[in-house]
Amino acid sequence: MVSAPQLTSAFDFHVQVIECTQCGAPVQGVPEGGQIACAYCDARIAVERRRSPRHALATPGSPHRLAPYPSDPARDAWVRSQVTTGHQSVLDIKRYYPPDLAQLAAGAGVQTWKTQYLPTLRHHWQHAVPALHHSPDDETLQHRVFWLAVRQSMGYAFLAGDVVGQPSLELRLKQRAVLETALGLLTTTFYGDALRCRLSRAAALARDLGSARAWLADCDPHPPSVDMDGEIRLAYAALYTLEGDAQATLAVLGPAGRELPIAAYAEQLFADAYRIHAYEVLGDGATATQLHARAQARFGAPLLRGAFETLNVAHQARQAAITAAQRPLIILIGVLFGLPFALAIVITIVVLVLHYGFGID
Repeated sequence: MVSAPQLTSAFDFHVQVIECTQCGAPVQGVPEGGQIACAYCDARIAVERRRSPRHALATPGSPHRLAPYPSDPARDAWVRSQVTTGHQSVLDIKRYYPPDLAQLAAGAGVQTWKTQYLPTLRHHWQHAVPALHHSPDDETLQHRVFWLAVRQSMGYAFLAGDVVGQPSLELRLKQRAVLETALGLLTTTFYGDALRCRLSRAAALARDLGSARAWLADCDPHPPSVDMDGEIRLAYAALYTLEGDAQATLAVLGPAGRELPIAAYAEQLFADAYRIHAYEVLGDGATATQLHARAQARFGAPLLRGAFETLNVAHQARQAAITAAQRPLIILIGVLFGLPFALAIVITIVVLVLHYGFGID
C-alpha cells in the first residue's frame, strides 16, 4: 500500500486526491499511483499514475517554474476577433443543464445545495463516470463529466465557505477529489487543461502558491481554442493576484477600456472582480469605482458581491457594496425609531419647561 505525503493544502500538487470508487470519499495517494486504502470504507483502490502532458512528473519538494504569461498583441487581436457577440463557450457551465437541474440558481442557499442540488449532481455523476470509463471517446459523455465535476466543485466550495476547521477542509478535499477524478478521465482531452486551470485557481484561493503554479505549468498558455484562452487567463490572474502583481493581472486580462473578452459568463464576472481588485491595489480608486459600477450594472449587485467574497478581492468595493446595501435599512431604522425618539425628547422638553418655567407643582 502507498502512503501519501502530508498535505500542505487541500490542493497540494504533490498529493493525488481522487474519489473512492466504492464510497466516493476523497482518498489520498502519490502522483506515481499505486494501491490506496480508503480511510472511510477500507476499500483497496488501484490508482493510475497521474499523467502530466507537458513536463516530467514532479516529486515532493521540487520547484515549479512557471514562466510569466506570454503576452502577445497578435494573440490578443485574435481573441477579440473570435469572441464575437453571441459566442457561447463550450466550457460555459451555464449551458447543458440536465432537466432536473434546470432551476440550479447561483443565489441558492446552503440548505438548498445540501439537500437538493448536490445529491442530484451526485446521482448524475455516479452514472456518467462509469459510462465514460466504458466509452472514453464519447464527446457528449466527456462534456457531461466535465460539467458535473465543475458544478459539484462549486457546491463543495460554497459549503466550505460556510464552516471552519476540519469540516471546511473535508469539503475542500471533496472539491479537489471530484476535479482530479474528472482530470484522470479527461486529461488528454480539450477539458483536461480546463480542469487544471480550475485546480490552479482553487490552490491560489487556498494561498498555496507552489501548487497553483504547478497545476498551471501543465497547461498550454496559448491554446488553439478561444474558450480555453479565457480559462488560462483567469488562472494566471488568480496567481498574479495572490502574488500581489496588479500590473501582471491587468496585462493578462486587459486593462480598463481594453479588456480581453472571455467566452464563459461566470469567468467574465471573475475577470471583472480581479480587474477591480488590481486597480484598488494600484491606488486607482476612480477606475476601480468605474469598473465596479459597470460590472454591477451587468451582473447585478448580489452576484458581484458574491464574486468579491469568493475570491477575497476588491476589499474597498466590497465595503462600499455592504454600505450601499445597509443604507436603506439605516434609513428605515431612522424612520421607525429616530422620529419617536425625537418626539419623546421634544415632549420631555415641553414638560420640563411647563413644570419649571410656569411654576407647575
